[in-house]
Amino acid sequence: MNRTKAKVFFWVLLVLTVLSIGINLVMFKNTQLQLQESNTLVNAWGLASGVLMFLCLYAYAYRKTVFKSRVVLKLVFFNTAVIGAFSFADSMWADFALMSGMEVLLLTLLYLVVYFPALSILYKHQDDALS
Repeated sequence: MNRTKAKVFFWVLLVLTVLSIGINLVMFKNTQLQLQESNTLVNAWGLASGVLMFLCLYAYAYRKTVFKSRVVLKLVFFNTAVIGAFSFADSMWADFALMSGMEVLLLTLLYLVVYFPALSILYKHQDDALS
């Protein structure tokens, strides 16, 4: 993915994330930002993973240097892949019986549309660490 598309992807993903949180807080009275089933460590890991992903997406799109170590960037890449797979599996495990076929398809497409471009950008960003 080139940097122009990465900029668009970064801002669209950021706006959609903020809107998602905002709409949940405004529209649903009992919305909680943390999962009740999860412990604090899982919630902290998810938050840290999201922040690192957005930070690296921004760094690639705007030619910034966040981490100079390729090893750290590889860890961010693999962590993003693991958190995406874990989140998808957890959503399907918990809610599959309540979801229609179309909801399962749309959730799967949502994960593909978000995580594959993000992982592509994070993979390309590893090359910038040595430049």
